[in-house]
Amino acid sequence: MAPEKKWGVAHYRVLGTLYFAYFSSIFSRTAVQISLAAMAADPTVNFTPAMTATVLSSGAGMQTASKLLGVSVISKLGPHLAYVFSMCLMFSSITLMTTPIFGTFNFPRFVAGWMGNMWAAATMWPCLTSISGEAFKDNGFSSAVGILSTSSRIGAILGNLVWGPLSAKLNWVNLIRAGSLFPLVSIFALKYLIMPLPAAASSSSDQMATSSGPPAADQPATSDAAAAEPKVPFGTAMKIFAKNPRLWMVYFTQTMMTLLLETQALLPVYLRQGAGMSAAAAGAMAAVYPFGAAGATVLGGAIFDRFTGMKRAAVFGIEHVVALGGLGMLAAAPAAPTSFALLLIMAGSAPTFYLISAEYINRYAGPDYSGTLMSWLDVPGQFANIIFMGAYPGLVQRGGWSLVFRTLQGTTLCGSAACLAYLVWDAYDPTTIFTKKLGARAKKASD
Repeated sequence: MAPEKKWGVAHYRVLGTLYFAYFSSIFSRTAVQISLAAMAADPTVNFTPAMTATVLSSGAGMQTASKLLGVSVISKLGPHLAYVFSMCLMFSSITLMTTPIFGTFNFPRFVAGWMGNMWAAATMWPCLTSISGEAFKDNGFSSAVGILSTSSRIGAILGNLVWGPLSAKLNWVNLIRAGSLFPLVSIFALKYLIMPLPAAASSSSDQMATSSGPPAADQPATSDAAAAEPKVPFGTAMKIFAKNPRLWMVYFTQTMMTLLLETQALLPVYLRQGAGMSAAAAGAMAAVYPFGAAGATVLGGAIFDRFTGMKRAAVFGIEHVVALGGLGMLAAAPAAPTSFALLLIMAGSAPTFYLISAEYINRYAGPDYSGTLMSWLDVPGQFANIIFMGAYPGLVQRGGWSLVFRTLQGTTLCGSAACLAYLVWDAYDPTTIFTKKLGARAKKASD
């Protein structure tokens, strides 16, 4: 079992600021999504369903493009400045969406603003995990990520609860503008509460070994590998990453778990069509997914930090069995779903989705390239999800919703096998930052 370490004031300052920043991005985005319905009812805008589809599809495309190309921004600016830049882009994009030119609504400008918003949103999570990797290095990183991951769920839930009723009192322009205030506040919070972190944080395992006493508890640790090693060229780093089988295991696991978690979009359809539930009952049962994911990830983060080696592999093995059991319950009786089955699915999959990849990538890639690998992490899963969403109607036609859940059982089982293989491998041969092996090879060549 790993030794327990305490967080100080600076750790909680970082955690709180990052939480509010990511929460505000989701919260403000929900205001825009809710405003689309109000725009359709505004005769001065003449917002058609086809225009709504254009907005959403262009945003999804830009989000994928950002995950592929936005890494250059993170790599050049660093995760701290890149996060501030993303918040500035989000605020300016929302402003562009609601600022009339010559007093008229301009649809291309609205779409451009939404695309900018989605580009900014896609780069935030990689920045967040990179900053967390520096601030909580060897001191509860998985617990921190587990807590931070709930910010998106809470932002979406509160966004619907707050902006929904307000949409009846505010017109769509003022609703979006009200949402934009949260990213604006986050810009200053990130600039003045997070940016001083690298200069202030100086504790490290080497310093603890050589100093007369332990470092102050309120000083988050920064990456000493980054300070000691020059930055490896991008091309060289990518070649090293491509040859790492453990990294491929983590990516494959994330892809399979993305398929499972993205079924949240299918839940209302399944519960109404497959189980014959009313819209209200389906909505209430579907809410189990985000709540279950949030609670399981926080608990999973605490467990992940406390256990190492084979104990960690055993815990996640049990979690995967739990998720597979929940899917089995739905496959066996698709016409009679239970909240308990949905809870089992989320409890068994969300910790793997949020924690395994973030912890490994930060430990292996270090501060220079963890943002890059985290940005690319979701891309294979999103493409796989596009394929699955196109295929599920055929599955329902051939074997009902039972076949859909059996298919998800198969993909989840494959992801679980890859995850456990990685965890067992890592238990016997713990991963270190890739620059250490690079340095060892260079030393051996010089000798």
